[in-house]
Amino acid sequence: PSAPKDVTVSFSEVEATVKVHWNAPDEPNGKLTNYKICWRPQDKHRQYNWTCKVVRGHVLNDKISNINKSLSYAVKILAKNRAGEGKFSKSEIFPGASVISIPSIASTTDPLLNNGTAINKPDRGPTADSTEGYIEGTPTQVKEKVADKGGHSLTSDEKTLWIVIAVIAAITLIAIVIISIVLCKKRSRGTPVIRR
Repeated sequence: PSAPKDVTVSFSEVEATVKVHWNAPDEPNGKLTNYKICWRPQDKHRQYNWTCKVVRGHVLNDKISNINKSLSYAVKILAKNRAGEGKFSKSEIFPGASVISIPSIASTTDPLLNNGTAINKPDRGPTADSTEGYIEGTPTQVKEKVADKGGHSLTSDEKTLWIVIAVIAAITLIAIVIISIVLCKKRSRGTPVIRR
């Protein structure tokens, strides 16, 4: 699908939430299944990962909660259909008086937003009837993975390290089993039978 159009954001300083509105893409190329809303802090000195949230295809607005009032954020949206993800909309920037270092963005929000879209609370895990949740990483890396309870996603270097550790552990375990089997067979063959 083409990019969602007419993306607008409105900031509620009292609730520290941002309401995002958009219109369906001009070229949906089939039935839209989901929209993916991605946001991240804007900082000249540091590059932040995108945090993304998936909402159902019939929904044309949503809230982003737990926003740090003193930071500027960029928001962009893409539409998805059965064929895959479409193009992202142009990034919309919303407020921030000054840019400071950001603490991790908490992904706890109300379990049911005003538009009826269920999302997952990190401390409770996914609900049985909901596939929506928070996703972290760059937009190209977030292919439907739901963030773990801490909201932390492993970097590619961390994933590679864990894979190497797992492979070494597996090879060591297999070697121990093979050596044990060989030694047991040698012992049973090499033991002379004593006859009286």
